Amino acid sequence: PVLRKAVTPVETRLGRFQLLDFSELREAGAYMISAGNRTTRPFRIGDDVWKASLWKAINFFFVERCGFAVEGVHDACHRDWTLVHGDKRIIVNGGWHDAGDLSQSFVNTAEATYAMFSLAERLRLRGDEPELQARLIEEARWGLDWILKTTFHDGYRPGFCTMDRWTNGILGDVDDMVCQASNNAGVNFAAAAAEALAARVLRATEPVRAGYSLKLAVEDWGFALAGLEKQKQGIGTELAAHGALASLELFQTTGDRAYAEKAFELARIVLNSQQRSILPGLKEAITGFFYTGPDRSQILRYSHVSHEAAPAVALARLAELFPEHPEWMRWYSAVTLYAEYFQKSMARFSEPYGMLANSIYHDEDYKQAGQGRGATPEAYREQVLNGIKVGDHHFLRLFPVWFEFRGNHGTVLTQAKAVSTAAHLRSDLELAALAERQFQWVMGRNPFVQSTMWGEGYDYAPQYTAMSGDIVGSLPVGIQTRGNGDVPYWPAENCHNWKEVWVLPVARWIWLYGDLAGPALVTGRLAGGSAGTVQFREIKTGTVQQAAVDPATATFRAM
Repeated sequence: PVLRKAVTPVETRLGRFQLLDFSELREAGAYMISAGNRTTRPFRIGDDVWKASLWKAINFFFVERCGFAVEGVHDACHRDWTLVHGDKRIIVNGGWHDAGDLSQSFVNTAEATYAMFSLAERLRLRGDEPELQARLIEEARWGLDWILKTTFHDGYRPGFCTMDRWTNGILGDVDDMVCQASNNAGVNFAAAAAEALAARVLRATEPVRAGYSLKLAVEDWGFALAGLEKQKQGIGTELAAHGALASLELFQTTGDRAYAEKAFELARIVLNSQQRSILPGLKEAITGFFYTGPDRSQILRYSHVSHEAAPAVALARLAELFPEHPEWMRWYSAVTLYAEYFQKSMARFSEPYGMLANSIYHDEDYKQAGQGRGATPEAYREQVLNGIKVGDHHFLRLFPVWFEFRGNHGTVLTQAKAVSTAAHLRSDLELAALAERQFQWVMGRNPFVQSTMWGEGYDYAPQYTAMSGDIVGSLPVGIQTRGNGDVPYWPAENCHNWKEVWVLPVARWIWLYGDLAGPALVTGRLAGGSAGTVQFREIKTGTVQQAAVDPATATFRAM
């Protein structure tokens, strides 16, 4: 035994629990917990406990490659898949299958590519994990090459392409897959962000690919802006945030101030879409969330494909890149409000799990509910009223209001990315821990005590992957609710869509890992050119770690 403590009884909104806190243990190694007549299986404590899950997440993308022979899974596939634009056609196999049904989503592919290059760039800047850097870049390059290949150079690209079958690779027969190209500003911004970041990461080692990637980033960014100008309605929050981020990636890669100016402009749309005071009649201090646009008629929330991180990520990047800008405090305070008074406040409703709750709803939101795919205004209203009453007319839902598409890994991990981004901007360890709680929710700190990543952790179950078999590193769409309730539900049946594998939560896992993984890197320089050592003392345990100072430069570096 290395630690003996009393079990702590706690009572939360969800009920009575017993808490076993061993957070003072810092020595790396394998541990078990015993309490009464129960003992856990072994688990690790250390700086790199999430690293295995990252390697497995990258493996999932490898197995999901389209147009590539994956030994034991499938041959080079979908060679008879064409993208059509007028009388033009492109063979567009490549990238990654989107889910268990082999479909492809351009935005999911672009965002996965972006996440991998983003993590690779962070590791390179830290001078850390060269083998992992190389593997990330290798897989990201597979996604990038598909992005570069699937454009007609006039704004038209694939959107979502449904492919529910393997094909024989012969053009002109009955099983050919045909997808119609479309011109979408969000798709083009997603392409531009991934291409600009890729150009920056690759330019030292692959200048030709990097140069072409940057050329298309500029091109796609222009097509996206042209699309915005043609919109009859105003630009929404999500699109403005994606546009700002793509603009900032181009600014960082090229140094051209024009991209930054566009980011400033789009950021004002995001800022004007935020709730910055407590709503009338709200009994809880919840604010800082975003609306879908500056008219503030509808809260920005998601039930399936989620981009909730986009506003916070874009504003935080602006604050990091332009600390002297006159609008800096507006960017910083918006991220602070969102993290402190929305996400942190919402997480308290699910203690002791700390799962990020979905959103707050007005009791008349059902009047805007659409029909179809299991959705009715009556069912929408019932789900809202089954949430937690937090005001005269407002209810908080732990899980989204949803219908046919259920499962919250994509929503929770996307919210967590916003929180982890705020944690870095504000140097806030409490926010970082809240973001890491969402990793834990997925990996077993849930009411089912079950890891939901296949091949990692304990008690993971088969997932719905009808075409490719079980894949190490896969994540399903996520934990759902039963009917119109607001309680976690994880039935044993292996059925779409909540247990269907999906690239979006795995891409978010990789993106989030970049903020949470590994020890902190601290670098500095001693004033006056001093030599010797620098000591770091951990406040909670008193542990002292020393970092040598280079006598030639008076600099130090410590992990």
